[in-house]
Amino acid sequence: METPEEFKTQRPDRKRKRDTVEAENATMDTAEQNVSVQFPQINPAQLEDQTDGFRKITIPAHRYTPLKENWMKIYSPVVEYLHLQIRFNLKTRCVEIRTSEQTEDSQALQKGADFVKAFALGFEVEDALALIRLDDLFLESFEINDVKPLKGDNLSRAIGRIAGKNGRTKFAIENATRCRIVLAEDKIHILGSYQNIANARTSICNLILGSPPSKVYGKLRNVAARTAETDFVKAFALGFEVEDALALIRLDDLFLESFEINDVKPLKGDNLSRAIGRIAGKNGRTKFAIENATRCRIVLAEDKIHILGSYQNIANARTSICNLILGSPPSKVYGKLRNVAARTAESF
Repeated sequence: METPEEFKTQRPDRKRKRDTVEAENATMDTAEQNVSVQFPQINPAQLEDQTDGFRKITIPAHRYTPLKENWMKIYSPVVEYLHLQIRFNLKTRCVEIRTSEQTEDSQALQKGADFVKAFALGFEVEDALALIRLDDLFLESFEINDVKPLKGDNLSRAIGRIAGKNGRTKFAIENATRCRIVLAEDKIHILGSYQNIANARTSICNLILGSPPSKVYGKLRNVAARTAETDFVKAFALGFEVEDALALIRLDDLFLESFEINDVKPLKGDNLSRAIGRIAGKNGRTKFAIENATRCRIVLAEDKIHILGSYQNIANARTSICNLILGSPPSKVYGKLRNVAARTAESF
């Protein structure tokens, strides 16, 4: 006869199966943790969308004539700088842009579309060009009814408060926030950097909601003072003289722009040193000539170039510097600078 010690408790089959499954899962989790997942490196060419190489921008009827008059100003930067193909389709009344074999920048198509769209919304060509040259600019559009539902005379009065007498209020907001604003009936379009657009929109919304212009002007002065102080410190840190950087506080139409030589043309070693030498010139003569002709101030910091001046003057100085980087002889650049200096003198 069997004793009690000889009896063994039988474990249920379900519990044994559950223990087996848990042990297998634990083993698999440990194996997965020990093996690090490695993904192959992606070729930059694979990031480019080969199928989406076309943009179509509808042109409103009231912009047909300005488009015809400024077509070469629109055509040149899109083709020469962005290396895109552009045409105006007479049947659909749209500007069509597509990539070509020479297109290198993956963002070129979007920049070209934003540039043409800004012009179609009513911005000047010179202002819209900033979307191509600078990466931190954006377009924002909204309607007055998005802020406050208005109709009839109330809507007209709101538009009048935003524009001001002879456009003074709009110009004050533009100068204080360093944006460009277009009023198109009940729609408002703003071109500028993210923070500046936010400041401009706040001022416009206050006017729509009924705030008196004097109160809005007071807030704008504070915004302008903070922006000028920030730009002054930044300009001094980049290497500009204190007297030159102070102009950012005293004047409203001065800006800072920075870019690298490799943004224009990829250069290394001796080729990069020669490009820097061409920009500076013997004893800095070429740099001084560009500064005097364009009425800007330029700082060369290794392969980075910083320019301080008005919007149009910065564009002229950058064009001259880019030509030197691309290999144009200084004598040819001097000839173009004389023409620029003559036009600048005539404007004054």
